[in-house]
Amino acid sequence: MAIDPQQADKIHPNNHRRVIRALEIYETTGMTMSQYQQSQRHQALYDVHWVGLEMQRQVLYHRINLRVDQMIARGLVNEVKQLYDQGLEDCQSMKGIGYKEFIPYFRGEISFEKALDLLKRNSRRYAKRQYTWFKNKLDIPWYCIDPHAVPQSFSIIFADLAGIFLKK
Repeated sequence: MAIDPQQADKIHPNNHRRVIRALEIYETTGMTMSQYQQSQRHQALYDVHWVGLEMQRQVLYHRINLRVDQMIARGLVNEVKQLYDQGLEDCQSMKGIGYKEFIPYFRGEISFEKALDLLKRNSRRYAKRQYTWFKNKLDIPWYCIDPHAVPQSFSIIFADLAGIFLKK
């Protein structure tokens, strides 16, 4: 990328999304992406305290499966089918969890049950990736939530937060 050699070294030429984003920044701001990133403030706008919520894995996965069932009952398949019928299957939004699993079903390549199983599996895997990312990237306190004792769990969290903010 002749416009921004610094960014060109960081972005793989086949990563079209990032290349296009770098060009968009240049076109709209007149700055290269490298210049734009350097001009950004690196100071937090707010006094933030992160709190991590976790629960037993089998409970979480059960709840994710129930949530997927609710999404299906509320018309997810019809929504995806309408988009598919409009020829939008190659759009970026159709590659998201909840959409991509049904395209093979609409093509007749897999059963509805298989599409549903894939959606549940991919949703569980996404939750696992989120958890792993937060655990590895941020130094935050984690609280185990018991779905049958949510008020008690949040009382503990609020008490801990009050203690933190009162010290400041």
